[in-house]
Amino acid sequence: MRGCLTILACAFLAYLPASALALTEAPAGELLPSVWLVLRHTHNGAMWLLGAGALIVAGIVSSRASVGPARSWLRGALAASLLIFLGARAGTGHAAEAGTFSLAVLVHAVHIAAGCAWTGCVMVSQAILLRRSDGDTLWHTAFLQRLSQVAALALTVVVVSGLLNVWRILGEQQTSFGAYEQRLAVKLSVVGLAAALGAWNRWIALPRLMRGDPSARKPFVRSLCAEAILLVLVILLAAGLGATMPSM
Repeated sequence: MRGCLTILACAFLAYLPASALALTEAPAGELLPSVWLVLRHTHNGAMWLLGAGALIVAGIVSSRASVGPARSWLRGALAASLLIFLGARAGTGHAAEAGTFSLAVLVHAVHIAAGCAWTGCVMVSQAILLRRSDGDTLWHTAFLQRLSQVAALALTVVVVSGLLNVWRILGEQQTSFGAYEQRLAVKLSVVGLAAALGAWNRWIALPRLMRGDPSARKPFVRSLCAEAILLVLVILLAAGLGATMPSM
């Protein structure tokens, strides 16, 4: 958990200068003034500070959540801090135009959470396959089946919430096919490829593995690796979309 929080914190820290340059349209040489301007005078800066504070709390709590009599309370505090971080992240970009406490932000938060759940299930499944031993085959395949079910549910939520986001942003506007729409088309195409790989993993590769087919493991690992790479690319494209205005 601490390793995942470290990766998340590094990505969130790197997101600040990238979004600051995109929002201010400043050259790279003016990075520090741009970051300071965004943090002090924009809603995105305020949400970034809220998210950073939530991550700091999550990091402190995670170091103590596995020991002591107050373990359940600490785990609740960890969940709460991550939910605050999720809300802060969802409250930026186009969803914030409807208000910080709005249905649009809630839908976007669900979209982000489902995308993270899908990506996490794929990466954990790959790690299990790479580390599993023959003596633990039954336990591993049962766990993989459970992760596959969670990933399928997350994919459904991603599609529904994503369509709601697209309809909210573009459905009522006469837009041209500009930079935002091009990036959105690329993102949707990559999501489609990842979903196709996920369907192959769930309905073909995993059943073969559960039947004890030894030849199914390597193709399954390769497919999960490709799906994970595509999902990381989707996350990067989504981050870029958040700082790009739709064409009018």
